[in-house]
Amino acid sequence: MALFAVAASFAASAQEKTIQLMAPELGGEQPLRIACEMRQTYRDFIAGDVREEHLSTLLWMACGENRPDVHKRTTPTARNAQEIELYVFMKKGVYLYRPEKHILSLVLGGDHRKEVSQQEFFGKAPVVVVLVANFDKMKDFDTASRDFYSAVDCGYVSQDIYLFCASSDLYGTVACGSINREAISKLLKLNNAKPMLAHPVGRVQR
Repeated sequence: MALFAVAASFAASAQEKTIQLMAPELGGEQPLRIACEMRQTYRDFIAGDVREEHLSTLLWMACGENRPDVHKRTTPTARNAQEIELYVFMKKGVYLYRPEKHILSLVLGGDHRKEVSQQEFFGKAPVVVVLVANFDKMKDFDTASRDFYSAVDCGYVSQDIYLFCASSDLYGTVACGSINREAISKLLKLNNAKPMLAHPVGRVQR
């Protein structure tokens, strides 16, 4: 699997409402089979931030646009609903990833990582990515189909986050279903949406 290297331009101010990320660039030579061989779950994070350019690459791999001319993404969704949205929890605030512009938009200031789950390592990971299914984008689905396909689509995104971490020498992650869904919904003021999974991401000792 090719490594995707991308630079990111981040404002110094913690109050910055928009973080503009540069477009991803293809690079590296690691094949997919090596990333699959290296894929595993990590819960023990060591000190160190997720570098800005690596966060940008992670988000693009998770559900960025790989065909921007037709707004198609790196991960598939049923009927191209594109209902999976990423909320990025960091020390300086909570941001929503917007794939069409490859930007982060501030949702809420402050550090809310520990509110995602009662598990201790959520407070240690510098980045927590919460995968939310926006059901407003699935109005043509009946309830059973909506619930099934949103779970399947969430799995695709989750796997790409795992593969990003596996393809790096620095980071690890874990897919967590044991999260505070009601608290997250209230915090983000979600309406007709469901927090599905959370991925703490941080530096690990391999």
